[in-house]
Amino acid sequence: MSGASAPLPVYQTLSELVESTPLILIGRVHTIAKGRTAGEGDGSLQFHDVTIEIERVFKGHVTDEIVVEQVAGADHVLGSEVGPAYRVGERYALFLRLRPDRRAITVRQGRYRLTAASVEALGFGPVSQSLQGLSEEELVGKIQQSIKMP
Repeated sequence: MSGASAPLPVYQTLSELVESTPLILIGRVHTIAKGRTAGEGDGSLQFHDVTIEIERVFKGHVTDEIVVEQVAGADHVLGSEVGPAYRVGERYALFLRLRPDRRAITVRQGRYRLTAASVEALGFGPVSQSLQGLSEEELVGKIQQSIKMP
């Protein structure tokens, strides 16, 4: 039997994403630092620790900041699950899971850059498509509505 993990779910609705995600927040990137290395030699994988200053929590319990782990790489998209590198000062709506070491990882379809103009989905799938281009206010309303649903 292989050691491969089960494929990540592709959520069809925001309600499904909200229900399955333990931590949902809006925050601003404060710092980016070299994080852990997994594996050895040519097969090793470097991570970055992205410290997010929390502005608003919709679901879950966190203090004033959280460290989000992202695979490090050149300034390009590494894959649909990783997305582009974070940049200091950018704001995001994030759907996260906590690792045992208290670092967080973004779930599939769980990263949205917030700009003055609109929400930019940094993932692929039905939920990302449905939220792309909304205003921040519209996104917040949809998240709150999904959390209140039974």
